[in-house]
Amino acid sequence: MRELLPKVRQSAMRIVWLSLIATVLSVGLFVSSASATVMKYADVDRLIEISDIIIHAEVVEQKTYFDTEQDRVVTDTTFGVNRAFWGKVGEKVTIQQWGGTYQGTTHYIPGDARFEVGEEVVVFLHKGKDVVALSALGQAKFSVEKTNEGKLVSRDLSDITFMLEQNGQQKLGHLPGETRSFVSFVAELEALVQGIKGGTNE
Repeated sequence: MRELLPKVRQSAMRIVWLSLIATVLSVGLFVSSASATVMKYADVDRLIEISDIIIHAEVVEQKTYFDTEQDRVVTDTTFGVNRAFWGKVGEKVTIQQWGGTYQGTTHYIPGDARFEVGEEVVVFLHKGKDVVALSALGQAKFSVEKTNEGKLVSRDLSDITFMLEQNGQQKLGHLPGETRSFVSFVAELEALVQGIKGGTNE
């Protein structure tokens, strides 16, 4: 990872977040304000299209540090893989994100996903030359939670401002979070992966 980004900040953004080109509006990949990131909405179909790896996993480790070659704080999050819906992976997959809490200060990109050790998730990932990253910031993370009614899967979109189409015009707005049965989500995901990727991961 460290030899990946020896040049300028724009080059680092282009490489690490290459997969965001399809979903983010500006040529800088995303437009950040003080509290939000403006993006196009990515449904599960679109996430599958732009992802190289799709896994059901548990967060087993996080490491936040200052990367001198990128000149920024980064966080490496390692997942223990329960199941790979797409992509050839081992028992663990590590992604990198810009930001994190380092030396008492939190650096955070609005709209990006946050993870905690022990958390169960389904994530959609893009594989670059030497790095794995979320395919579409916070839109690429689905949280899995056990309830008395069974497992639920949800996606928190509250930190993202979307460019929406209404009556033939574009406007900025927010979308509600999404929650559904984990069983039905997995069944749909399996069918969509087979249709969009042209096969299964077996």
